[in-house]
Amino acid sequence: AETDTPQAVLIRALEPVEGMESMAQLRYKKSLHQCSKKEKTGLSNGPGKLCQAMDISRSENGLDLVNSKHMFLLEDDPPDKKDIITSTRINIGYAEEAIHFPYRFYINSSPYVSVKVNTSK
Repeated sequence: AETDTPQAVLIRALEPVEGMESMAQLRYKKSLHQCSKKEKTGLSNGPGKLCQAMDISRSENGLDLVNSKHMFLLEDDPPDKKDIITSTRINIGYAEEAIHFPYRFYINSSPYVSVKVNTSK
């Protein structure tokens, strides 16, 4: 990346692989086994839900996820490329011509995707 050139990736949802009990407490104030199937898949399938489930507040805005000890990303095996769906972003009517840009990516098989649209690659 060029110096002084803003760049970011918006992580707007995630599929939990651990910590779901804590996430359920943060989101619903109840244990995971008390949650319905819909509540379980709704733990983190949108930006607000993700922030609640991960206890993320505005104080983490701009946090460097490469160098932070507070919050960080772990590398995993990449998904199969044929399962990655590219689509236009959703709910961005304000974005003028960018409304049609293919800037949304998700794993087709994940039950944690809030809205599946335009499944052509």
